[in-house]
Amino acid sequence: MDDYLRLNEEGTVSRHYEWLQRSPNGDLRITVFEVENPEKVTREFGETPYDDWWRQHNREVHGFDPADAGSSFPVMIHSYEAD
Repeated sequence: MDDYLRLNEEGTVSRHYEWLQRSPNGDLRITVFEVENPEKVTREFGETPYDDWWRQHNREVHGFDPADAGSSFPVMIHSYEAD
């Protein structure tokens, strides 16, 4: 848990939410980060026990390794914020 907290601090993450949306077409993970500096959220994965665990968790739960060169984040196509 210390590594998770440290990475959130380094990434300027103030909030992190995840939902799992089940549908007939398959499951979809919805992730929302609230950050001060979006460029600091992405980082290179190292050979730490936490990085190994996180990569394995993503492979098992979501079917991809976030460290693979082909992995990418989705592009936002719509946003709404109340005044």
